[in-house]
Order: sequence, then C-alpha cells, then structure tokens
Amino acid sequence: MAVLSRRYARANPHAFQTVPDKDQGDLGMEAFSHDGAAYQCYVAEEPLSVTKLYEKQRDKMSTDLNKLLVKKDDVANLLGSSKLKKYVFLVPRFDSKKLVLHANNKVNDVLSWNLPFIHSEFRIVIETLDNYQTESREINELPLPLISVEPLGPEETQVWSGGNMTLFDTAKSKISAVTDSPTIATAIVETLLKQYLEGENALQRLKEVAPDNYQNVLSARSNKESLLVIEHPPSSLSSPTSLPAIMDELSANFSRENPNFNKTLSDRLAWASIGDWLMRCPMDFGAP
Repeated sequence: MAVLSRRYARANPHAFQTVPDKDQGDLGMEAFSHDGAAYQCYVAEEPLSVTKLYEKQRDKMSTDLNKLLVKKDDVANLLGSSKLKKYVFLVPRFDSKKLVLHANNKVNDVLSWNLPFIHSEFRIVIETLDNYQTESREINELPLPLISVEPLGPEETQVWSGGNMTLFDTAKSKISAVTDSPTIATAIVETLLKQYLEGENALQRLKEVAPDNYQNVLSARSNKESLLVIEHPPSSLSSPTSLPAIMDELSANFSRENPNFNKTLSDRLAWASIGDWLMRCPMDFGAP
C-alpha cells in the first residue's frame, strides 16, 4: 500500500482510499481510487512451482472478483460515484502467461454481470513492484524517524492515573465543565492521558539520543505556555474541540525547530504538552 499511497500523493492527492478488512472483509479490493482503479494485493506462501503459483494466484483473483457480484450492494455503497475501469492484481511475482489469459477471461465475466459500478472499458491488470520502481526508490530513500512513538496499553495508563488521581481529576473537571456527558468527558481525558504518557516517554527517549532536539522541544513548549493566556484565553476555549488548533500550532513549532522530526513525533509531543497544561493548570476553559 505504501507505493500506491505515494504514487497518488504525488499524482492525484486525496484520490486514493484504502479499504480495511477487519470488519467483514475488504469486498474484493484493498484500495480503490476515485479515478477508477481498484487494487488487490496477494502474496502466496513460497516456495512454489510455476504451476502451483499460477493456480493459487488464479484462484485468489477469481475469488476476489466474485465478491464484486456477491456483495454488489456493499461495493456500490463503498465506491459511491466511482466506476471501476481497472482492477489491479498486485503480486510479488507471476511466472505464467496463463494468469494473463485468466484475467482476460474474468474481464468478460465481470462485464457480463452488468454491475452499475463497472465501466464499459473495464480491464484487469497484473502488476508487481517493478511497476512502482520510482515509488519504491523514494520510500527506501526516506530517512528513518529520529525516534519512534511507542504505543501504551490501557493497563499502563490506568496505573499512572491511579497514582496521580489529583492531576487526572483536575483535567477531568475542566473537560466536564464544557460537556454535558460524563462519558464523553472521561473518554477525552483518557485519550489525552494516553497522548501525554506516550509523548513524555518519547521526550525522555529524545533526551537520551538527541539532547539538542530535547532542549528545542522544552524551549518551544515553554514559549508557547508563556503566551497561552494571550493567544488562547479561557474565554476562547469553549469546548474540547478548541484543542486541536493549539496542537497544530505547537506541532508546527516543534517541526520548525527540529526538521528531523516526523509529524507523528511532533503531534504526540504537542498533545503531551496540552495534557500537561490541563493537569497542571496553565490551560483552562471559559464558560460554555
């Protein structure tokens, strides 16, 4: 998916949509584009002879294409106004021309179904990563993140909140003041707490591997905190939806001062700062 995302990001931004398969399958495609292409990837378990590889790829292609018919209503809703003109079967390798012949036969089958989301010029294309050499090279040339943001499980956040109930309750009381739902208030605070802990862990890791970047973050955070009451007074913070704007500003500051940061790291450090301010009191909400 990375090579496809990169191709569309450069050629046609926002035209590419992945299709998760964890909720009742992927409807025969792992992604589609609004310019009329569907993509299905398949990696057969190797080693396989030429014949066995062809048979597995043939069967997989047939099975996934049949989903377009069997689940036609779901597929139509998924695609919206898009019509499929090209179905790309993306595999690591294929060694038999029989797979191309099979794809051509399946084109006739699909067209015979008269599905409203299938273009009259529908075709099936078999591709490998050789068709995406530019994108693969660009991805391989991207620098690795300075550090990774390690996700925390619910148990770790519960342990921290249990030992820091005063801070947790302070943040919750502020959020509760601007929402009528205790459930929503709790969910927001728990999410912010997770962001805070992951960001603080990343910050400590940064202190170990890149002290200069660590100091840059502390400086940018301190500068933002000192201006918070002017740039975002309590009267302007009428709901939790006010927070993403502050996060964006601070994340941009982190990225500007640290060009080697990726967006994930900058965003997490920014959310961690907001969580810290809500718990320690530099940030407050006005009356809703």
